[in-house]
Amino acid sequence: MAAAPAANRLKRVAGGAQRLLKNAFEPGSVESSGKEPFSRELAKEIDHFARQRRTSVSLKDILTHFSKDSTDLKKQLVVSAEFLRNELPVRLAHRIAELENLPYGLSGKPQVAKVQSWYTKSFQDLRSFPAVKDASDDVAFTDLLQDIHHRHRNVVPTMAMGIAALKRDLPSGMSMDRLYDVHEFLDSFYMSRIGIRMLIGQHIELHRPPRENYIGMISTNCSPVQVAEDAIYLGR
Repeated sequence: MAAAPAANRLKRVAGGAQRLLKNAFEPGSVESSGKEPFSRELAKEIDHFARQRRTSVSLKDILTHFSKDSTDLKKQLVVSAEFLRNELPVRLAHRIAELENLPYGLSGKPQVAKVQSWYTKSFQDLRSFPAVKDASDDVAFTDLLQDIHHRHRNVVPTMAMGIAALKRDLPSGMSMDRLYDVHEFLDSFYMSRIGIRMLIGQHIELHRPPRENYIGMISTNCSPVQVAEDAIYLGR
């Protein structure tokens, strides 16, 4: 069952990248649409990264790389920063392209266009940042990550307003409950957001004073059973 949503997501990404290329403007031309314009150069760059596969990163990978026995955290942070400098544009490009190709006119909602503009600005910031080669580069890159983390803080409520606008514009008799492809997109979009913010937040947290039983923002004493039991208790 998971294959179908994944295939649909890839179709939305590919279709969105093609739309960006089709609607991009050449330098010096006049852009009259209500959406923030994409230059052809930017559209090509987004298309290039949207065609790449994201790198899967597990909690085990993170904990292994930044273990308690780390002897040279600064070197590990430089490696992590350079990885994120290359990985985050791929993940952001996927979302930028997908946001361009949503059904029922959702891509045209001002709130969705606003979210896309945040992702695009972050993509451009990351692409313009030079290679991270040493600790001073990592500090500057971490400052950029903090800016991106802050920029994306209102993505969830802004997307919710876009969905509310779509709901208001639906023809009489059409229910949001039946727009399965929209729900599928939202599930995928928010899962991607969690992954992006996890990668960014972990790198930022590793620059702060260490906390007992934590590696960055990850608790080494976390009990999934206890978390589930707490959720059940709070949900009563």
